[in-house]
Amino acid sequence: MFVLALLALALTKLLLFSKVTAEDNLYEATSLTVAISIIEQMHGASLNLLENPSQESGSEVFEMVIGGNVKTSVFLGEENLLEVPIVTDSRGVIAKTLPLTITPRIDPMGNGMGYWLSIKYAYDHPRTNRTRTQIMRSARSTVPIS
Repeated sequence: MFVLALLALALTKLLLFSKVTAEDNLYEATSLTVAISIIEQMHGASLNLLENPSQESGSEVFEMVIGGNVKTSVFLGEENLLEVPIVTDSRGVIAKTLPLTITPRIDPMGNGMGYWLSIKYAYDHPRTNRTRTQIMRSARSTVPIS
């Protein structure tokens, strides 16, 4: 009976650990997907847009497309808060969101051959309330391809 009780306890711990790990992976994957999406949209933007970003309220903005072709302006070099849906039901109704703070940047390369694109993203883990911060970087060349 003692051995069966230990096995039941071990199995319960294992299942709880699996649930917590899956939840952590969901939050990290969701925030990484948003960062990758923004970087890819910056890659696809015209060079004129990277050189002369739009202005809104006296700040430079990058207009990105999010779910359902909805255009959203994010301020460059400033923190922007996005409510990212992470759980939806079968009807597409959003049941849970992840508040994600992003700070996009477009900086010219020192040699004038392109632009450094970076996204700093952060979120407070809903279960532990610890802030997790990551930075994704990429480059966009202005060298013509022959």
